Amino acid sequence: MDVRWFLTALRTATFLGLLVLYLQPHWRTEREDVQNSRVLLLVDTSLSMGLIDGDPVDNSAAKSAAKLNRDQQIAAGFKDSDFLTRLRKIHDVTVLQFAKT
Repeated sequence: MDVRWFLTALRTATFLGLLVLYLQPHWRTEREDVQNSRVLLLVDTSLSMGLIDGDPVDNSAAKSAAKLNRDQQIAAGFKDSDFLTRLRKIHDVTVLQFAKT
C-alpha cells in the first residue's frame, strides 16, 4: 500500500516537473531605464560671424550691440539669459560647430 502512494507521488512530481519545463517560466526583474532627451545646439563658426553689422535702427541697445561682431552678440545674449541653464537641467546638450569652407 505504501509503495502505491509513493509511486503515485513520484509520477505526479515527474508530471509537474515536465509541465514546468514545458511552460518555460521566466523570472523577470524590472529595471527602469531613463534616457534624457537630447538637444543639438549648432554653432556657426564661419568667417561671416566675425563681421560687424551695419547701422542698426535708432535704438540705444541696438547701437551698443553694433560695436560687437555677430558671435560676440550671440555670446552676450546667452550670457544675459538663463536659457542654457534651463536647457541643461532637462536635456543633454551637445554643441556642434559648422562652417562653409
